Amino acid sequence: MCEVFQVSRSGYYAWRNRQGKEGKDQWLVDLIVECQRLCKQTYGIRRVRRWIQRQTGKEVNIKAILRIMRKLSLLSVVRRRRPYTRYQQAVHKYPNLLNRQ
Repeated sequence: MCEVFQVSRSGYYAWRNRQGKEGKDQWLVDLIVECQRLCKQTYGIRRVRRWIQRQTGKEVNIKAILRIMRKLSLLSVVRRRRPYTRYQQAVHKYPNLLNRQ
């Protein structure tokens, strides 16, 4: 049959094995979307994993969570660090009343 459709045998079997895996992680996708909606996208993969474990009691691979979060663009929003700024004016200095250094 592969010769009729001009498809390699390995390509056919790879396609056939992929068919059942599309909806495999749908329950995990739903949990990740719910978690990110509740926490306003501030949780990273470690906190999302902990949240899922507390909700379901199941161990979830952290790489699977990372893969799904990347695919759905749900990675946490990293706050920008503000640079340190010095005082523009001199700070008020008190007189040396004790006459020490």
